Amino acid sequence: MQRSGSVTCWGDNSNGEATPPPLQFRSVSAGNGFSCGIKLDGRLACWSPTALPPTT
Repeated sequence: MQRSGSVTCWGDNSNGEATPPPLQFRSVSAGNGFSCGIKLDGRLACWSPTALPPTT
């Protein structure tokens, strides 16, 4: 996480899990094939086609 709240990811990215949305986060967590974060407004956002449910 950057000081601004933006996220920088790296890795395989075969499921899009290393391509975060252009949002600001309080915290993030990455798993096997997905990534999720708590946005500044407290809502959950997950990115990857395998994230269930896909949210933004």
